[in-house]
Amino acid sequence: MVLEDLALDWKSEAVLVALTEADGEATTTELSTLTGIEKNDHILYRFREKLVPAGLIETRKGEATDAPIPPTVAMLTDSGEEVVTQLRDQDRRALDVSERIEQVAADVAQLESQVESIEGESVTEDRPVPSDELNSISEDVDTLTTRLDALWEGMAVMRDFIQEEHDVDLRAYKEDHEIETREPE
Repeated sequence: MVLEDLALDWKSEAVLVALTEADGEATTTELSTLTGIEKNDHILYRFREKLVPAGLIETRKGEATDAPIPPTVAMLTDSGEEVVTQLRDQDRRALDVSERIEQVAADVAQLESQVESIEGESVTEDRPVPSDELNSISEDVDTLTTRLDALWEGMAVMRDFIQEEHDVDLRAYKEDHEIETREPE
């Protein structure tokens, strides 16, 4: 299967890569955390409209939990693994500005989720945490915070460039498209 023939968007590609990182199987909620794509319906859309029809993943209903609807579980197929290999081998394809902004926002959400997870691990465990583990967690939080700040700064630069070069009002665009944003700290 040839990647160029599939015409996958960045969210579909992110789902495939995340499935590889999750050993080939994950729920929509897990994929949301791994990819930074905050809405499960965006992931489910990729399942239904792009990835399952292309034979890159298979889906099934997961085990029932406390939630009223059991989670959807995606499993990477052999063809999906081939595509992920191609994604990793190819040069980063050019994204249009709106896709790049969405991707950076997803990266930020993913980093925020990782920071919250790391911070939560050190607070919620019932056992005492060894100091070397605390130091490691602290270093991870610092690294992720630095990366998060760099992403926010990059988004601000992109915003300023778009506004100057294309004479657009991004605040109006944001409101029209119901995009959540945050100013860099």
